[in-house]
Amino acid sequence: MDVPEARLEHTDTGLVPSGAGWFVLNARDARWRSRPGRQSVSFTGSEDWVADTLFPMLGVNLAVLGPGEPNSTYH
Repeated sequence: MDVPEARLEHTDTGLVPSGAGWFVLNARDARWRSRPGRQSVSFTGSEDWVADTLFPMLGVNLAVLGPGEPNSTYH
């Protein structure tokens, strides 16, 4: 099966795939999400339905933490 390459689209917050298919994206160019104390990018979908549909057994996020900030409550 031949999977097509997805085109990347420029948005105000970074590059995003504009359709189905594979793509290569530098994390620096990805769409980052911000909340108090953390910036992150989700590689498997930032919305539950995307992650559950396309990546039901996988979750990958890249987060930037400031000095001394914990990754989570338990880590």
